[in-house]
Amino acid sequence: RTLDVRQYGFNPGLSYFHKSGLFGDVTGYWNSDLDPHYDLTVVSLGYIGLLSPKLSYTFSYDHSFFTDREHDLDLPDWAVDLLLPPILNNSFSTGLDLDLGGIETGVDYSWLFNKESAHRLYWRLTGDLKKYNWLGLDRVSLRPAFELLFGNADIISVTFSREALIQKRFPYLINSENEFGLMNYRFRLPLGLTKRPFHFIVEYNYNIPVQLPGEDFEYPNNSFFSIDLYYNFAIGTKKSIFE
Repeated sequence: RTLDVRQYGFNPGLSYFHKSGLFGDVTGYWNSDLDPHYDLTVVSLGYIGLLSPKLSYTFSYDHSFFTDREHDLDLPDWAVDLLLPPILNNSFSTGLDLDLGGIETGVDYSWLFNKESAHRLYWRLTGDLKKYNWLGLDRVSLRPAFELLFGNADIISVTFSREALIQKRFPYLINSENEFGLMNYRFRLPLGLTKRPFHFIVEYNYNIPVQLPGEDFEYPNNSFFSIDLYYNFAIGTKKSIFE
């Protein structure tokens, strides 16, 4: 929910989809504001199935490999463990997607875990406008979307204790509560241009973060543009994957 508008990054990836419904994906993340810049590799394995011609479901497992970096906090180990909690680098996810023609809706649930765990619930409503063979392009698409993010997080509060100071103990009381609730509203407006085998997407995003119960930090609204370029190819068939 926090974003520095001066950042830019690259996300190279490779995905494979089998006709049985199984798929695999490897994606890397490079960001200008991190040190080292290459921060993360995510490996995914999952399955896509159909309950009906309009209703699909997915299951997947993701594992994240983070680049090691040294923190510059001059704190005792117990404070570092509190302020820099274990990274949740494993995730089991499942989702349902309902295609109603020009409108799609779906819900996704993820359980993130390592030494601790967290829950994330996404709901989305998406429009789907397409025009084929226009201006020399195979397809032009516009998919406006509205999304809600629910989840839980540790809310840490630190208060000064005069009694602890008098007793020559650490003069701050640290309290941690785990809260669940609405975390973010998101509006997306992606424009897709397809000229086989290339697919180009420019997307505008606007986020409205929401404080969880007990949070006293106000997250500012933020917006950004993203640009994606895909090259698609089929293996073992001459039929275009866009058809």
